[in-house]
Order: sequence, then C-alpha cells, then structure tokens
Amino acid sequence: MNELQSFYQLASDFCKFVHKEIQSEETLAALISFLMRLYLSAMTLPQPVLEKERPQHKWTAPVEIRFQTDMPTRYREVFEPFEEKSPIYCDLKDDLADIAHDLQEGVEAYDSGQFGRAASTWRDGFEFHRGNHAVDAIRVLHAMRKERTMKKWR
Repeated sequence: MNELQSFYQLASDFCKFVHKEIQSEETLAALISFLMRLYLSAMTLPQPVLEKERPQHKWTAPVEIRFQTDMPTRYREVFEPFEEKSPIYCDLKDDLADIAHDLQEGVEAYDSGQFGRAASTWRDGFEFHRGNHAVDAIRVLHAMRKERTMKKWR
C-alpha cells in the first residue's frame, strides 16, 4: 500500500470514527492516536499530479462532533506564538469537525478516482488549515487525558 492509499484509509477511518462515536473519556486515546497518525502521514503525502479535468466540486456537509455532556471542549488558544496577542477561546468540537470535513473532501475525491485532487486537498488542508487544528486538538486532548489520570491518583 502506498502513502496515498494509506492516508486514504486512515482518513476514512477517522471520519467514520468521529461520525459514529460519542466522544468521551474512553475515546481520548483513540482520538489522540488518530490525530498524531494523520499529522505524521500528511507530511509524507506525495506531490499531487492533478487530473486534467476537474469534476464539479461536490459540497461536503459539515460534520457534527458529539461529546459526552460533562466533558469541557472550550479552551484558550494563541494562534501566533511569536506575536504578543491575547488568547481567544476555541472549541475542540470545531477543531475535530474541521479536520473531518477537510479529510472527507479528499476521501470523496479519492472515491471518485480523482487521486491527484485527493492528494492536493489533503496536502493543502494539512499545510494551511487542518495541521493547526490537529496540533491544537492533540494538546487539548492530552490535557484532558492528563486531568483524567490525575483524578484517578487523587
């Protein structure tokens, strides 16, 4: 299996996971694992060779991420670590939904045989959008997992 096929499988699996699972303390490790593997795999995606004809872009529906009701998902974020700006509030649900939406667009392109478009969607999304969301989500999920572990030891 080549890098593009592997990424396709991973992206498909992630999208299915976040669509069907209610995120809870039990899914934290799986989410972190998915995001880390997606991040690492995106860095090795091949340079895309775009198809000559581009099919009409199909609108991909937004993704709703469901969390267990007692889990906090809002967090403070600094977008540019080298600029002195005040943090803003972000939401883990939005991060995961944006990641899933971007990945789903590539999955749909791949499923329609547009492998170059899929690779381009995934690479560009990683560089300019999804990569930031993944890093933020991993940091927040790690903090949630750490907090859960600390509660067990108290």
